[in-house]
Amino acid sequence: MFDKQQLDFIFMDVVMPIMDGIEATRKIREIETQRKDHSPIPIIGVSGNARKEHEEKAMAVGFTDYLVKPVQKAEVLRTLSFVNKNHTS
Repeated sequence: MFDKQQLDFIFMDVVMPIMDGIEATRKIREIETQRKDHSPIPIIGVSGNARKEHEEKAMAVGFTDYLVKPVQKAEVLRTLSFVNKNHTS
């Protein structure tokens, strides 16, 4: 999906079957590295796991931010405001 559409940002579920969000984000960042003219897309990790180690692992592969489910509207708005402010093209 990332390679076929122009996206503004991605909400990435961290835990998914077949390919988890960590691996998917790693692959997206590899594609972006190969594209010299492409700025990184903001990827917001969403997970039910609130452990700090889990968030740190996600951020280390290139997540822009990390939200813990259940997500409150104020958190989503804060995150989108951050993404908009720091990743405008």
